[in-house]
Amino acid sequence: MRAMRLEGPGLAPRLEMLPVPRPREGEALLRVLAAGVCHTELQLIEGNLNPGVWPLTPGHEIVGEVVAGAPELLGQRVLVYDGRPCGECAWCAQDQEQVCPNAGAQPGLSTDGGFAEYVCVPVECLVALADTLDPVEAAPLGCAAATAFHALHSVAGVQPGESVAVYGIGGLGLPLIQLGLARGARVLAIGRSPGKLALARELGAEVVDASAGDPVLDVRRLTRGEGVHVVFDLVGSDESMPAALQMLRRQGRLVFVGYGSARFQVNPLQLVLRETRLFSSLGNTRAELREVVRLAAAGALRVPIAASYALEGVAKALESLRTGQVVGRAVVVPALAPRHAEARETAFPSKVHVILSNEASASRLTPGVWILRKLTMTRNLVMPRRRSRPSSWPSSIAASTRRAMMRSSTLSPCDCSPISSPTTVPIVCCASAAGGYQPASHTGARSHPCPSPHSKKRCSLPSQLTARSSSTPVVPPCQSAKAATFTPASGCTTATPS
Repeated sequence: MRAMRLEGPGLAPRLEMLPVPRPREGEALLRVLAAGVCHTELQLIEGNLNPGVWPLTPGHEIVGEVVAGAPELLGQRVLVYDGRPCGECAWCAQDQEQVCPNAGAQPGLSTDGGFAEYVCVPVECLVALADTLDPVEAAPLGCAAATAFHALHSVAGVQPGESVAVYGIGGLGLPLIQLGLARGARVLAIGRSPGKLALARELGAEVVDASAGDPVLDVRRLTRGEGVHVVFDLVGSDESMPAALQMLRRQGRLVFVGYGSARFQVNPLQLVLRETRLFSSLGNTRAELREVVRLAAAGALRVPIAASYALEGVAKALESLRTGQVVGRAVVVPALAPRHAEARETAFPSKVHVILSNEASASRLTPGVWILRKLTMTRNLVMPRRRSRPSSWPSSIAASTRRAMMRSSTLSPCDCSPISSPTTVPIVCCASAAGGYQPASHTGARSHPCPSPHSKKRCSLPSQLTARSSSTPVVPPCQSAKAATFTPASGCTTATPS
């Protein structure tokens, strides 16, 4: 199956092929229908949240269809509860399972999650979905909407008639606005993006544009100098935290939901003089998740969907989220076919990274990157039917390329087919994985017979690449990895053996 993997903090996600997991006792195998993209994934990449379990398939807002492991649930569409409470401790007994100290591995956080075609989850973590709920729209209910519900009702205890400020209008802020209004509170939404502010206004909130002035002064003006009863800080930045504190009225409640690398610094006297209360909110309980699903099925709650992405587009979705371009919630749909740009921008660079990081002698493979056709994911590769050739290409390569371009995207192991774009590393196949080559200390150049039975060609490679019987990736030093176009080196030609 295809899965988007994280290798650790600071490393970009990459697409890999993994075996379909087998459910153990008490688990169900889900075919993933949709998985929401949360800021938690950015925290994992940036290292602010480090579970210490790598590599990891992220994605904790999961909707799937049960396909194995639970006979009574086969064929059902379910939403995954991303917690794993023990059910035996004092906290679980008090219905506070979201802070269970003995919690097990959580899908997408400390064990593999939903950015894949299949995922295994405990049966006890499954919540049935009504047939009226679309899987894409239901996925963000698992975290965004349920977390908002918990923060508003269980932590802040918002009452009808109170004023509430929602600082941050993203996937979590939008359902929080709806829940606050449904509770009978006055809701002020604070943000910077015109699109997000417009959506918040459409949902019924009064909006404060933080980019147009001082949001503290605006909130004070809208509340006649008093401030609001509750501020939900969904950002957790150096800008939002002190501003949120100053927006509160006396005995106001500041609830931290969002977080990052910033630190909250305050003089206790500032809190004492106004009896300011500080809270934090973590996740939700299964009972709260079921209530959120009920509200969504009744049409009383929705998380606006910004866009749907194929697995190959996860990196693009995360970058859009990081730069604040996602208005609503982005959702990954594994069944979606990747667009041509996504296939090139995600699959190709990730394979280059895999080869260079796994090759023991990668430091000697300069300048150049060659990738075996076996290592490219032909099922996701969209080959152009025609391509003009630079005049600098040798005629033998050009002829081979033209023949390859006229065939389907699945090429024979010996077709030398250069692929390049301004944003990706050129990818060329001129040897099959069955024979393989590895760096050696020799110099000069010689031809090696192509091990494929499908062709009588001979690949002329630099002689420091010696043959070996292995499927280890090949990276001959004949092409600059940073080049924007393909320019064959003198040793990288195809010739008919005599």
